[in-house]
Amino acid sequence: MTAPAGGPPPRLLHIGQRKTATTWLQKTAENAAATGHITFCHWELAKWRQRQGPGRLEPTEAALDELAALLPLDRTRPCLASLEDLIALDPAALVAAVARVWPDVHVLVTTRSPQAYLTSSFNNSSFRSGVPARKFAAIFARGHMVKAFNLDAWAAAMGAGRISFLPHEMLVEDAAGWLARISGLLGCDLAPFAPPLPINVSPPPEYLLLQRRVVARLAAEAPGILSSPDWAHFMRMANFSAGSAVGLAEYFASYFRAHPLGKGDMPQLDDAALVRLAAGMTVLAGLPDYAPYLARYGLAGKVEPTENQGEPA
Repeated sequence: MTAPAGGPPPRLLHIGQRKTATTWLQKTAENAAATGHITFCHWELAKWRQRQGPGRLEPTEAALDELAALLPLDRTRPCLASLEDLIALDPAALVAAVARVWPDVHVLVTTRSPQAYLTSSFNNSSFRSGVPARKFAAIFARGHMVKAFNLDAWAAAMGAGRISFLPHEMLVEDAAGWLARISGLLGCDLAPFAPPLPINVSPPPEYLLLQRRVVARLAAEAPGILSSPDWAHFMRMANFSAGSAVGLAEYFASYFRAHPLGKGDMPQLDDAALVRLAAGMTVLAGLPDYAPYLARYGLAGKVEPTENQGEPA
């Protein structure tokens, strides 16, 4: 996972997954770009994604060419382009479009074990959805997660030596080592530009339960509020603050022992769903960085529990 010596600076395309410290990585790259060490492309790609509209993202060949045209052509310094939503696209179609502009592209996929990915995504969905945890898990596991964990297809589309995978679990245990892997691919030390961890952490379960109950009531009684910009901005501020507040989880764990919230669950993958997802990411089984975490990915014959709270989203 080290950039080759000699030749033009590397071009690295980071395609996700979501919920793998993408905000932290993008802020790090933004800082490095501001000082001229690398070229960084994110917001242009994010605006392209918004133009595709909500719902399932299945862009046309013309739309993919539009995306590829946004990639910087400067060869004087390393370039990192990053958009986590790209993980849900058709691998072969995206790779073909990007290769027409960046023929020497190397793809980076940062991953997170399926259960932790589901739990952290449940937080994002609660901004405007009150769907119960069990229903959310079933829909998400059969829909978005099938695409997000179709990692074998990405490996096949890129070919050997042109794609790298990096586990979020390694970041949690060794942030410096995780970032060093990406620095090696990019040919630039990103460590001096990294902001403090964590960024965008999921709030405690009690907060999520209350948030979804409020959203469910609004959907029934005042649905227009949920589609307003004010609501979107308020929820982002409140959710981010609840996840970042030092000591909040411990304080409210004690508070709610005296003031029970009543019934409420966090989403859980069932065994069948994990087996289906694991079948699409067998490429991870032979990678040394994943060896300690294979059970969490359903690739070691048993499943280990994963803890989401306190990890960067």
